[in-house]
Amino acid sequence: MKTRWTAIFWSVMMILAGVVAILDTQGLIELDLIPVRVMALIFAAMSAFFFLTFFTRGASSWGWLFPAFILAGIALVMGFEDTALGGFLNGAPVLLGIALPFAVIFIMNTKKNWWSLIPAWVMGAMALLVLFENRVDDGLVAAFVLFNIGLPFLYVYLTDKTRRWALIPAGLFFVVGLIPLLESVFIEDALSYLIMFLFAAAFFAVYFWSKASWWALIPAGVFTSIGLLVLLNTMSVPIFADAGSGFNPAGTALLLAGFAITFGVLWMLRSVHATEWAKYPSVVLLALAALSLLAIEPIRVLWPVVMIVSGGAILIISLLQKRAKP
Repeated sequence: MKTRWTAIFWSVMMILAGVVAILDTQGLIELDLIPVRVMALIFAAMSAFFFLTFFTRGASSWGWLFPAFILAGIALVMGFEDTALGGFLNGAPVLLGIALPFAVIFIMNTKKNWWSLIPAWVMGAMALLVLFENRVDDGLVAAFVLFNIGLPFLYVYLTDKTRRWALIPAGLFFVVGLIPLLESVFIEDALSYLIMFLFAAAFFAVYFWSKASWWALIPAGVFTSIGLLVLLNTMSVPIFADAGSGFNPAGTALLLAGFAITFGVLWMLRSVHATEWAKYPSVVLLALAALSLLAIEPIRVLWPVVMIVSGGAILIISLLQKRAKP
């Protein structure tokens, strides 16, 4: 019966809204002339009706909370328009109006509705951003928002350790959140390799937190290798300096060797994880690193000598083996 009456009520409201819209388009009434405070009261009344519908139909009809909270937020913004409080609130109440229904859904059943915490927390963080965007340093605001986006993912993992996937967005948002803070502390050159090491640290943390997440060692090793190369370049180590042609043999070799070591470590863990395959990319990358070294001038001169000596040694050994055979 309650469902029937609420359906009748909202169908009548839709009809009335349609009639008012037609009258406005025909110029018979002018909605633009309605004072903003009156419009705030109208939106507040609509919000109240949506709340009443929710409480009438029961907790399972939580979808009604979205228009209820959002309309309440709009009413609040309109009600305080052109006031000091309104200038402070800006559009934050509307964003909170989107966040609060998800928060209610989460509170109803924290285990089943764990997913709703993520949009609730994120939208809440965005609301705080709107409140303080013109009052706090931009770097702090950006870091605050990114950290808060990462927190619900961390909560998801801590409440259920089987959801290891949540560590990936949590770690990435935490690391990216550090970047705006580092910009105000470190010079630009130092920031470039610190960011790489931060990304590596996030993936190392994922692995050491859960050893089953062996895959995290791959991006960890990649970011570490890149960070090390950028660090050596920043320190102006001649052999690792940027080449005018855009190709630096030593730098390329170091990078490829770092990648090779990463897969080599995975191969060494083959008794624990199914990583026997890792030897193939490790060997290939190591060979490519060695080939990159051939472009270095001192090694370019030395390489033919090494080839001649190696070839001569193999020839002598072959001849000795042939003589010893009879």
